Amino acid sequence: MSATVGIGSDFPYVKISAESMIGLSEGSKCAQIVEVFEDAYKSTLSIIVLDDIERICVGNISLSCSIKKIWNEVGEPEENRDRMLFDLEQEFLEAYRKKVDQAIRFRSQLRQAVADSTSKLTHLCASLGEQSLPMKQVKPISSKKELSTILLQLETMQKKKSDEARF
Repeated sequence: MSATVGIGSDFPYVKISAESMIGLSEGSKCAQIVEVFEDAYKSTLSIIVLDDIERICVGNISLSCSIKKIWNEVGEPEENRDRMLFDLEQEFLEAYRKKVDQAIRFRSQLRQAVADSTSKLTHLCASLGEQSLPMKQVKPISSKKELSTILLQLETMQKKKSDEARF
């Protein structure tokens, strides 16, 4: 019904269905949904239809089917089923948000550690009269590898400074 309204409205219209997302990872599903909403935001008038949202959000079709089967066996009224499904979606989204926030905080901490270590290395090289820092790799590497490399260089320079202080 909502698809019919979308088509008949002459508004830009996109339908996101669970079937179109089968086999995609949760991250891919989220990226696809975000892209659709970002595109819709660019238009003054648009309609997005999320078809069978519980199968999209839950991420595991067999889980959704299992829940529906249990509700049928129990004889739960449809209003209660809808409420339970909504609660499940909210719990899933909250857990997802927490994990994303946790990953963002970790990335920020790692980037800060890289910046702090780079600063320490720069000051140490300057105090030793080194002309330049050891060259960074041109090929992009992960923040963890970058931090590990910088810490290794920092340790080497600290040892060099310690050795010079003895003589």
